[in-house]
Amino acid sequence: MNFEELTKKIRAEFDSHSQSVIERDVRRLSRLGEIEFDSEQYVADSDAFISDMSSACAVDTKSITVQDFDEWYNNYNYEDLFPNYCKTYPNKDLLRKKAFEHWLSIEETKGAPSGDFLDVGCATSPFHELWKHLDQNDAGRCFQVDLPLPEYGYKPGVHGNIIGSTADDIPLLDESVSRIYSHNAIEHFEGAAYTGFFQEAARLLRPGGVIYICPLFVASTSFAFVSLTGIYRRLSFPKIPAGLKLVYSDAVGQPYALQIDSTFLKSKIVQPLAKKMDFELIRYSNREAHEYGVTFALKGTKKSPS
Repeated sequence: MNFEELTKKIRAEFDSHSQSVIERDVRRLSRLGEIEFDSEQYVADSDAFISDMSSACAVDTKSITVQDFDEWYNNYNYEDLFPNYCKTYPNKDLLRKKAFEHWLSIEETKGAPSGDFLDVGCATSPFHELWKHLDQNDAGRCFQVDLPLPEYGYKPGVHGNIIGSTADDIPLLDESVSRIYSHNAIEHFEGAAYTGFFQEAARLLRPGGVIYICPLFVASTSFAFVSLTGIYRRLSFPKIPAGLKLVYSDAVGQPYALQIDSTFLKSKIVQPLAKKMDFELIRYSNREAHEYGVTFALKGTKKSPS
């Protein structure tokens, strides 16, 4: 039986039983909170978000020269360098978005200390391999960190440069890395892992070390996208923090995606770590950056001991 025949047969079998399954899981989702379908009501006003955050941390507005990225991507074309990875992104525009995040991360952390670094929530990303091809590479060993999911090849613990763990409990020594990156991933960190990740970064980074989150998804009021499609892909219900508003969207492609407001960012991340980290909220103001899916990023630098 070929793949198309197998898919058709399994889909027919699933459809014959799916109604009761969906009804059961809608009830389970409803227990997590009232479900809405309109996320537009929670869209953040960028100016208001920046203004509100200016009392808590440094803020910066930048206009990216996208032509610089185009030139860079011509030199480091992912389809040539990472053909297996690119097979998972047949949509070339989406592939360029991923590459744009990687390029922006490298640009924004130039001058950070050299040494080992982490790519957290990376799944199959080639970011760790990219560094080997760069003309100027001042980084060290890259650890790939993600949940212990066998389908991605992650087992619990440290296995070479692959680490299977949650983002808030990474089994490495204090002050053992110089940079921490996370690309389009932190919004999917469940339970206490979102805020705990920053606590863990403060522990793991050497003085002067940098964490860079790109993109940072923000909202006027914190809420979480939820999706049965994503839940079925992961085969588990997400651990959603209590009290969040829920918006249903299967377009998200993941079980859960947290969008945070300025109160969340200040009270749960910036202020609790004020003695250990200097944070900078970066807004990219030009349309081209937004077309690549990046409006905000968050950069944190580990303070030196006083």
